[in-house]
Amino acid sequence: MLVLSLAISFITGGAVSVKNAYQNVTLRSDAQLLLSTAITSVSDELRYASDVTDDGSTISFQSSTRKAKIKLENKDNNIYVVALKSDGTEAGEIPLITDKTISNGLGIKIDSLKYERDVFECILKITHNGTEDIYEGQTIYVRPVDAP
Repeated sequence: MLVLSLAISFITGGAVSVKNAYQNVTLRSDAQLLLSTAITSVSDELRYASDVTDDGSTISFQSSTRKAKIKLENKDNNIYVVALKSDGTEAGEIPLITDKTISNGLGIKIDSLKYERDVFECILKITHNGTEDIYEGQTIYVRPVDAP
């Protein structure tokens, strides 16, 4: 009986270990997919930027693909494209990354966005369960098509 109970406890413990390993691998894979998608989406927005304005706290630009002045903003574990009126007030917003891409409690944010010497520097971070703990991250550099 003792041998049987030991065997069952080893099998159960092994199953839990396998389940935890699978969850960690799946979470890492989802985080890498989210980061890759965000890099592509943010790069596309910045690549077609013109008339860049940096007021010290926010960078806005004319988007040739959206035909509007926009800014990128962190909100609800996602990055939003915020359309701006001519006076600088917000006209509306849409998420840059779809909800289906953001899964398993992951979130995406722009940690830093700078525009210097006609090049954007953007640091993207993947967080988990709404914490500030960084799960994945990447710095990208984008020169707009219309840059001198």
